[in-house]
Amino acid sequence: MPTRLQSLGIKTSGFNGIHSSEPSVIGWMPSAQVYFPDPDGHSLEFITVLDETPDPDFHGTWTEWCSRERNYNHH
Repeated sequence: MPTRLQSLGIKTSGFNGIHSSEPSVIGWMPSAQVYFPDPDGHSLEFITVLDETPDPDFHGTWTEWCSRERNYNHH
């Protein structure tokens, strides 16, 4: 979704409010989300709950989450 929003000129951000081109992940749920403003400047969120084992200590980018999962599954 961030790629599509950005192609429309909409700035996306992660959970921390910092501009990001990918979703952020909150591990305790776990969920992936992206934030963006509507035309009136209100903050909107696209969120999806991930079908993976929760990791309460994780908070980071989608790339970091995927990398963590691959590394975790190899141990």
